[in-house]
Amino acid sequence: MENKTQDYQSEILAIIRGNTSPGVMRNKLEDYHENDLADVFSELTAAERRKVCRILNLDMLSDIFEYIDEKQAAEYLDEMDVRKAAGILSGMETDAVVDVLQMVPKDKKNLFIELMDDDARKDIAVIASFDEEEIGIRIEDDLLITEDGCRVLSEAIPRNAEEIEALMAR
Repeated sequence: MENKTQDYQSEILAIIRGNTSPGVMRNKLEDYHENDLADVFSELTAAERRKVCRILNLDMLSDIFEYIDEKQAAEYLDEMDVRKAAGILSGMETDAVVDVLQMVPKDKKNLFIELMDDDARKDIAVIASFDEEEIGIRIEDDLLITEDGCRVLSEAIPRNAEEIEALMAR
């Protein structure tokens, strides 16, 4: 049996570059996974990206932008209306938004944040308040102390990234 991978990119490009109405184009594009649509963004012209962003709803655009590299996402957001861009950012996962906003000039970043919905703005403020060095975990040991001595009950728990990844791979 031959293993075929579907070339969605050429199909998506044909839909976007075709001569269909916005409604028909939206319906066709909504049949594709957001990751496949994200892969196509780099192949589109700025005008084509603006067209797609006008046609698709904010939820779908937010999902698409989560699959786009943060530097490219920042460039694409710069091509569109700031309110639309803020709407897209509001729908994205907070950690992805923070990564994208790091690629945006400070004045534009502040404008995006100001235009985002309250919940997204609060979440970003919480994450932004932490220094990268402060984010982490704390691991504690469980000990059994008896008259005969002390025994570490949690000694078999993985402690570093390699040990955790090996455990997860099982």
